[in-house]
Amino acid sequence: MEVPIKDPIQESDDPRYTDGLVKLRTLGALHDGLDAEPQIHAVPVHSDQPGQKKSESVLIEKCRNRAFAEYGDHQVKAEAFLMLSERYKALGLDAQANAYNDQARLESATTRGFQSVVKAYDKKLEDLGFHEVANKAGSLDTARQHLERYDCDRRAFEEHMLRVEKAEETLQALEPKLVDRTATPDERKQFREALYQRNRFERMVENDALNAAQSYKSFGSEIQLVEQSYDALSHSTRDDLEKTGIEDSPTNSQRMNKLSLGVIVCQTLKVIDHEL
Repeated sequence: MEVPIKDPIQESDDPRYTDGLVKLRTLGALHDGLDAEPQIHAVPVHSDQPGQKKSESVLIEKCRNRAFAEYGDHQVKAEAFLMLSERYKALGLDAQANAYNDQARLESATTRGFQSVVKAYDKKLEDLGFHEVANKAGSLDTARQHLERYDCDRRAFEEHMLRVEKAEETLQALEPKLVDRTATPDERKQFREALYQRNRFERMVENDALNAAQSYKSFGSEIQLVEQSYDALSHSTRDDLEKTGIEDSPTNSQRMNKLSLGVIVCQTLKVIDHEL
């Protein structure tokens, strides 16, 4: 008897994971339809800058990269803490939910601060005659690995959160007896064990949330590189056809239609990213 193949998109209950799979399939179909492998290379706007300006730009770029790394770290924490806040709120644990919500707001504010710093450094580099261009092509395989890692981290998060919920239920059931001093030695032991397990799994779910947020951020960054690669390839191909003066043919028209579709797909995915 043939076992039906399950579609991960239909099986998963996580909208972020299913959206990620849709992106991979869409870009994968586009990749299969293209003849060339997309590449992006780093190119300065002006390569003949004076030595002083080059030295200054190197220093600014180092500061900019450090600020960008801080921006990414705080962005991951903000997302992870928001994820924890929402989950604790769903469990009715308002104290933990509010605490994580406050941390998420603080991390979000810090993220915006570092984002402004990065933009300021980018403006300085632009004024010096340099601009940043991605120096590598994105990889769909790498993006898929990040997405699968995110799914594993999210599943671990949900499993450990259930352990937190179970321990919390035990604590709430036994707490009145401890307050009234009517708890048996066995119940006091259960209470201590539940308290230990809750604290232990709370640390684990926080780590899971941070890992999941980092994995999804890495997935988004890789997808962005892939989209930039296809944009560059489509523009390069159009320019080459115009320079060589190749007349339109069914083959060329078909290729250009695929490239045009690629541009539309990339723009659509960017809109989805913005809405998410």
